[in-house]
Amino acid sequence: MSMAGKQILSDEKTIVNLFRNMPVAVHARHIVQLPDSGAQCLDGDIAFNDAFCQMSGYTPREIETLFGNCLGRMVLEEDRAQLMQEIHALCAYPHEETVAFSVTVKGGRRMRVVERMRSIRQADGSVWLYGVVMDARDAREDEKQPAAPQEQKRVTVQTFGYLNILIDGEPVVFEHEKAKELLALLIDRQGKFVSSGEIISCLWEDEPVGENTQSRCRKAAYHLRRILAAYGLEDLLESTPKGYRRVRTEMIDCDLYHYLDGEEAYIKRFRGAYMSDYSWAEQTLTMLTYEE
Repeated sequence: MSMAGKQILSDEKTIVNLFRNMPVAVHARHIVQLPDSGAQCLDGDIAFNDAFCQMSGYTPREIETLFGNCLGRMVLEEDRAQLMQEIHALCAYPHEETVAFSVTVKGGRRMRVVERMRSIRQADGSVWLYGVVMDARDAREDEKQPAAPQEQKRVTVQTFGYLNILIDGEPVVFEHEKAKELLALLIDRQGKFVSSGEIISCLWEDEPVGENTQSRCRKAAYHLRRILAAYGLEDLLESTPKGYRRVRTEMIDCDLYHYLDGEEAYIKRFRGAYMSDYSWAEQTLTMLTYEE
């Protein structure tokens, strides 16, 4: 991948590879020259990782062809000026900032994105800018209309502290712990598709991906579906033939999701503990602790 006609250096390649393998949607850019105040995009977008491409529906080649690998061109016009102001501030001095904007996604829809951006100034005066997507959801025009009363959700999930899952107000008893942990991981990933390889790396972190762990992963998914089927909630999970799985977040009332939506009552509930049952949850805990 080129960067405004310049060859990527070896350390930049390392950063690109690192970001491509991150489980959350990420992009990185190297700003060679700060744009004028009227500029609509930035020079030197380097990488959008696979999770970002899945979020937008575009392949890396399509992003390059349609948007020139530039996030600014993906952002809806009404949000570009505000985003540029935020980016100018990030370039002026190194810091982190939470920004929100809408981007074009495949199929003519738009998505509302909340990102945590960080800037780092290099010795030569150029700037590295990293963006990590904290939340992304459909932002349809009809959302501007008064919201209809929300139907009470059957599934309630408490992630702050130890994980607690309730269906119709009653705690769910899991006979197979890995089935519960699989559901916990999918809830943590907030509706994003998770590969079997990532599931295995979390649920069996000391074992390599292979026939044995693949079989265990399928078994955990099978037991989880059986439990959900007993409650008539088979459609809570979605899977693909290639082994990707996700949870339908719209069916879940979850303290984490309310927290990320900025609801004050749930922000106050967070006391520095998150899914304490699982070591892989530490990444999200770090994000929550920093946000607090």
